[in-house]
Order: sequence, then structure tokens, then C-alpha cells
Amino acid sequence: MIRDEIAARPEMIEHGLRTLATNYHLPNSEGTRGFVDVLAQDRRGMYVVIEAKRSDSTAREALHEVLKYCELLKRERGLRSDQVRAVIASTTWRELLVPFSELVRTCAYPIEGVELSLGSSPPDSITAKSVDPLPVPPERDLSTLAIRADLEKPDSAVEVWRAIIPVLNHVGVDDAIGIVAGNSERTILHIAIGTIVEGDPRIPTGGDLVEIPAGEGVEYLAATRVIDQFPGFELVSPDRLRRIIDTNGLDVMQILRAGRFEDQRSLVGDDEVLRIAEGVATWSQIRFTGIGMPSQGLAWRRIRQRLDYTLAGNPRWALLVGLWLDEIELAHPSADVVLDVYNPCDLMAALVHSGLGMELSEMLPNVRGGLDLPGDDGRLLHGVLVWNGRGAKNAADLIRSVYPTPNHWARLRGSGGSWESDLELLEVLGLKYSLFEFPPDRVGGPNLLSASDGRLVRTSATGDLTWPGIHPLGDWMELTNIEYLLDEFRSAMVAVNGGDQWLTVPPPIPPSKR
Repeated sequence: MIRDEIAARPEMIEHGLRTLATNYHLPNSEGTRGFVDVLAQDRRGMYVVIEAKRSDSTAREALHEVLKYCELLKRERGLRSDQVRAVIASTTWRELLVPFSELVRTCAYPIEGVELSLGSSPPDSITAKSVDPLPVPPERDLSTLAIRADLEKPDSAVEVWRAIIPVLNHVGVDDAIGIVAGNSERTILHIAIGTIVEGDPRIPTGGDLVEIPAGEGVEYLAATRVIDQFPGFELVSPDRLRRIIDTNGLDVMQILRAGRFEDQRSLVGDDEVLRIAEGVATWSQIRFTGIGMPSQGLAWRRIRQRLDYTLAGNPRWALLVGLWLDEIELAHPSADVVLDVYNPCDLMAALVHSGLGMELSEMLPNVRGGLDLPGDDGRLLHGVLVWNGRGAKNAADLIRSVYPTPNHWARLRGSGGSWESDLELLEVLGLKYSLFEFPPDRVGGPNLLSASDGRLVRTSATGDLTWPGIHPLGDWMELTNIEYLLDEFRSAMVAVNGGDQWLTVPPPIPPSKR
């Protein structure tokens, strides 16, 4: 038997290996007992569980057995985790290699594989060689970039898409989503671009490449390649897809897929693919929506990374929401957490656009979330802008101290610096991002959340459900006289793409200055 030959010649598996027992019995107080094919000890003193298999049907059992026996050595024999390792020795690896590779990466115990060759005259001719696990598959995602164009011929979308995909593939982008949206007046093709795997040999190199802006990845090169070869396409963020659909009354006519999104057609429906393309389910600078459980480590880590990306321009909410989630991780790791965050970091845009056919309430930043627990342990989270009660009457002058002219504001927005000026504007106006926690049925709350020494502080409301120095934003709006200032900014703006973008035009030059 292969087991007996390994026991007799353990050195074929590893130099310095010493056999302790064959068919070693392990009791199991929680279930079925086990028998280790070969229990050995290596030259460093670790106990080695060796399972020998010689067919696909029995090879599949090996993973279960080595995990069971390593655990039983701890439970029934009192060994520590750092004292135990395992070796799977098999004549066939066709059914083993994929699960073995995953187990090697995720198991707490070191696990190695050995392929046995019987030779012409077993057992003397049996040889062994180490089995390498499969390389880690690359983690592919959507990037934070997209490209978009208006199509002259609505029925040409698929043809354009098929022409663009090889260009993206040539520079390392294998995954993409195409959204065709339109109405009787216009049709657009929006292409969300997948990430390029680090080290991909297709990534362009050379001195003639465009410079990648700060904060962008190599996907920027792929986007510019398409823009260069296909006139009419422009670089946009994923957030802009939903905006142009809503502001232009467009219907989603077709959803196109490439790469992993095509491979996932039977798993991921078109509605979810649309959310992914919009950035809602992936990476968005202004919108986060997600539900997660802290105990689900990888998925939870991705949720927090996405949330950090959305709140990057809002340090106060980033801190408070982060501390709130830290508490949940420790106290309720198996609870569901739901969060919806809208964080445009541009109060001026909300004020100006509220007179251009949009509701102010829909444009203001907000946080809505909840901790789903039974009874009084659940929590609701709500984040809004609040006012400290000072400076409302001279709000127009305060706004001009940050944005002297519409062009000044437009330049900051165009350069990506509006989030910094937004923080300055909020400070001079006496506004700030605040976060409130509401237990169900107002048990012990509501609470105003703040931070001190890296910990969350809860301040209960007074009897009339208020806090000193905290006033609703609506009170500030009622007391300000800024409509004439907002009209000045609005008059300097021109709608582009049906309101998807607004450009600020410079005022006319007086004749005396020409």
C-alpha cells in the first residue's frame, strides 16, 4: 500500500521526516472518530498529518480529512495550532488542485501537496514531487473611470461597442459594461472600464504616453486610447451615468457586457449590472449604498474601503461613521449593517442647482443607516448638515469670501478642489456635517455623535429633542438673504448635455476694457 511505503520511507515526502504511527486513531467527542494514514514529525518538531490517495474519488476526501485530523490533534491531544501541519500525497491531482490551492491560501495550518508516481515496479519505484498551488486569481473590479459619447445612429451602439472592446483588451482592460440609453432625441453609449491587473504585459509603456493625472490608475491610459481613436467620446466618472439619464429623461435600452461581466451573465442580472456601472455598487466619489456583516471579513473590508472612498472629502463623517462601524465590529459582528451615503461635498452646487429645476433636499449631503438587531439593541443612523445659529444675515458676504465670482467657483470645481473649498465655506457659514443615532422607539436617545480621543461620544438630546448650538439647516435658509447671489451664479451657467453638466461662462467684457 502507498500508505505503508510512505511510512517506511518518509524521506520521499520530505527530508528529516520521521514516522510516528500509521492508521493513527483519533477519538472525536463531537462526531465520528478518525484514523490518520501516517502521523509523522518533521525535523523542526512539528506533527505532520499525511493523507495518501490514489484516485479522484478518494482524493476529494483528502481535504476534509486533513482539516478534521489537524483539528482533532488540537482538541483531543492538546497540541497548539503552531505544532500541526499537513501533507496530501496523491497519485492524481485533477480533482484536488483547485480546492487545494484555495485551502493553502486560507487555512490556519500549513498544508502542502505531493504528487506520487508509482513507476514500473512499485512500491520500490514510488517517487514524489512537490505540488505548487495555482496562482492567486487576480481581483478584478471596475475602475473609477468611464467613457461616454452621443451616437449619431441609435442602432450603431453594438457596432461601436464591438470596435472599442479590442482596443481596451489591447492595453489590458478585459472587463467592461456598456450602457445604451436614449429617447426620441438622443442616444448615448456609456462604457464603464474595468481595472487593469498589476503587471499585465499589455500595459502600454514608452515615452510617448500621456501623463497619468494624480489619483488615477493605468486605466486612464486605456480610456485615452479609446478617446483618441473614437471621436466624440469623453472621459467621465461613473456617477455621471445616472445624472444624464435622469436629467435627459433617457431610458436604458441595452446593457452590454465584456469579460467577467459576460461570464457572470447567469449570476448577475441587468439591474445589478446597471448599479455597478453607475458606481452605486462599486466605487463612487459621491454615493455609497451597501449592506454587510462584520463577521464576513472580506466582504466587510470591501464595504469599508468603498465607504472610505466615498467619504474621502468629508473628514468629519469619515471619522464618525468609521468609529460607529468600529463599535459594531466589536459588539455585534454577526449583525446586518445598512448604509446609504450621499456626499457631493459641494454645498454651493446644491444651493445654485435648487433653482434650476432640482429639489434642494435631493442635493444636500446625507447619511442614512441602521444596525439590524432585535428589540432595543437596534440603531438608526442619520447624518445631515446643521447650523450653529450664527452669521446667517451676512451669509452672502461670507459666501463671496470663499467664492468671489461664479468663475472662481467653476475653476475650483473643474480642478477637483471644490471639496476643500466646501469645507471652508461650511466653516465660515457656521454649518457642519453632523451625525445622529436613534435607538428604536427613542429608547435612550436620540444621540448626537462626536469623537474624543479616538472614541465615539454620545450626547443625549434635551427634553425638546434639541442640542445646544445645533439648529436645522432649514432655520439658516429662512434667515439668509442669498437669493440674489444665487441668481447671479445661475445666470452665469449654461446647461450642457441636457443638464448633466453646467458650464460657467465669463461675464461680458465692458467696451472700455476691450
